[in-house]
Amino acid sequence: MAVFVLVHGGSHGSWCWYACAKELQSEGHQTVSFDLPGHGQDRTPRDRVTLKAYAEAIRDLYSWLRS
Repeated sequence: MAVFVLVHGGSHGSWCWYACAKELQSEGHQTVSFDLPGHGQDRTPRDRVTLKAYAEAIRDLYSWLRS
């Protein structure tokens, strides 16, 4: 089966993927969701919330998953 990395959009958090993740998991897939900087439970200060920070967070997660 596959591993799905679920990345939320603006004004959301990883919580928005709950129903989708549950459905994918019921089909035997694995899911990973997380809060982008400044969203959901992430406590990144507002002045550090940038598109670059989003990209770095996704890159870091990808690197972690591959290790």
